[in-house]
Amino acid sequence: MLQFGSTSAHGSVPRASDMTLVRTKPLRFDPELIQDLRARHERLAADVASLTAQFSDDLGLAAAAAASCAEQLNELRRWEAIRLYPVISRGLSGDAAAQRQWVILRFVINGLAHRLQRSMDELGTIQDALGAQAAVDGVLENLTAYRQRNDAELYPLYALMDPVRSRIRA
Repeated sequence: MLQFGSTSAHGSVPRASDMTLVRTKPLRFDPELIQDLRARHERLAADVASLTAQFSDDLGLAAAAAASCAEQLNELRRWEAIRLYPVISRGLSGDAAAQRQWVILRFVINGLAHRLQRSMDELGTIQDALGAQAAVDGVLENLTAYRQRNDAELYPLYALMDPVRSRIRA
């Protein structure tokens, strides 16, 4: 990414209009982030669980609610991508073995997330109340698997990046 004062590939200083917004605040560990992500997971699970009844009442409104749940999932994943993953990546820099394990964990978590997203997409296409329960159950099962993996491996890894914890151990 170009920064102010650096030169572009062509040797000229980029104009401000050519540049995307560059964050000036450094990315750092947020002790409240995991609690926030868990709360988002809980809200999403509650919203998905409520869809079965909505499909019984009004398919159109239920489909819109399912789309809203899919958007919540996208926002949750975006939040993880911009707030969680970079802190872990930076914390593991310089340790090749840890970085390899991190890449593997990211592949596994992304696979779970894609499975969850596919089940959310399928839920949005439900045309009858009879199929809604199975579709909602499938989404909840995939959401549970995704969250359990995050709770078991990703969030503890993020907690290890706490600079206060590092100072205490030193």
